[in-house]
Amino acid sequence: MKKYIVNTLLLLSLISCRDIESNDSVNVNRDYIESIQIEDLFSDVKYLELEYNDEYPIGNIRKVVAVDDILYMAANSKLFQYTLDGKFISCISRKGRGPQEYINIADFAVNDGYIYIIDRNNKLLKYSTDNKFIASIDLPFYVATIYVEEDVIVLSSAYQNQGDKFRLYSTEELKSIGSFEPINPVEITYRHFFGQSNFYTYNDVLCFHEPLNDNLFEIDLKNRRFDKRYSVDIFGRKAPADFWRKEYESVMDINNKLEARGYCYGLPIFAESKESILFTYIEDGKYRMCLHNKRKNKSVQFENIKLDTDQPVLSVTETTFCFDSDESQFIVIPDTYFWNEDGSRLGKGILPQCSNTGNPILAIVKL
Repeated sequence: MKKYIVNTLLLLSLISCRDIESNDSVNVNRDYIESIQIEDLFSDVKYLELEYNDEYPIGNIRKVVAVDDILYMAANSKLFQYTLDGKFISCISRKGRGPQEYINIADFAVNDGYIYIIDRNNKLLKYSTDNKFIASIDLPFYVATIYVEEDVIVLSSAYQNQGDKFRLYSTEELKSIGSFEPINPVEITYRHFFGQSNFYTYNDVLCFHEPLNDNLFEIDLKNRRFDKRYSVDIFGRKAPADFWRKEYESVMDINNKLEARGYCYGLPIFAESKESILFTYIEDGKYRMCLHNKRKNKSVQFENIKLDTDQPVLSVTETTFCFDSDESQFIVIPDTYFWNEDGSRLGKGILPQCSNTGNPILAIVKL
């Protein structure tokens, strides 16, 4: 009898974990609040001041990842390296049109001692993590985002490209080694996905999300499979399947029709933990964020995040979220959140000793 009870409890535990880990349908209930406390979003929050460097001021950060206890950040056509306690290490700054240069950093990835940069001008560049140039190639298509795993570079299609959604290159020689997942021809006119961060690693599973799509996908690189993980239905206002099979004149055209018919859609930004899913979506032309508890099947939606009682709120629309994996999650807080135009401080609850250098502040978070 004792063995039976133990086995039963074990089975219930496994079922519970399975339900939390994976569910093929997420039905979002409406519970809107204007602002949410950051502590209600994340289980852990740490604020980090970034050391100012006269030669390389940071500016607007577009992406942050943590690899081997180093922070890598793309901002203003530069790629910075910082320690986890905010000390400046180095910077790649090679703007230009030469083989070792790039026009603008659309995205980047760091893997096994190398940095891979996607130039918005259709180029892939490889540097060592000590900033030495290794190689570069021109690409015959527009790239939205990059992911690197072991010896494979994965590039996702961005702007009106035909063919497959994912193109594969070798990390060693930057040579094309294949592609998979054909793009639906009707998507060609509205695929405008530049500067995206569409890959997200959760529990060692490579996931993929993008705007104008209500599904989260899993990618199996070994077998080149692309399968749905979640389908998100926001307030029962999900666009039907036949809506996405029709042809549209442009991205503006499809956005206007989505709004006119009252559909809610996403998922430009996405993060997942054992307990929750956090994502952005558009409702009636408004850009909002939703936190969905997988265990309780309850959701809350909001437009602002409150960090401290005596400082202004962070607008979801104007905030940069850098969610690369369940182990690398950041929020970029602009310096204007802390300082008035006259240089006086806006509240002192967060990093009361920080300096007015113009560098943004990082919030290192854990969903």
